[in-house]
Amino acid sequence: MVAVDRHVHEDRWYLRLRGEEKDFVTVWLTMRQRTLGHEAQLMPAPETNARETFEYLLRRNSEIRQMRFALGPEDAVYLVGEIPVSEVNEDELDRVVGSSLAYVDATFPTAMTVGFAGLYRRKRGS
Repeated sequence: MVAVDRHVHEDRWYLRLRGEEKDFVTVWLTMRQRTLGHEAQLMPAPETNARETFEYLLRRNSEIRQMRFALGPEDAVYLVGEIPVSEVNEDELDRVVGSSLAYVDATFPTAMTVGFAGLYRRKRGS
């Protein structure tokens, strides 16, 4: 883990983690009235092949447990989800953070290769 912080006057925290494919993955946790929301940015809005990029991400959604890829501000792509406050415990937080890191890191290279054709080069060359 690289950093953990809390926004003052908000029930919002972030954990900044090192990825293998994506240099850093930041997982935001937001406490709401009945749920704990979580989100991690996958990538900015695709510059090329948007339709193919979104199709790839929608297909990946069916393989992901209790999370989904969604569009956020400025059409950036996020991995998002929420869990009931009653289920928040150390094991569940560990699952959410670990799964967010794993899903983002596994999806990032293909999504970037399609969405930024000719501009993105895989980190490990695989």
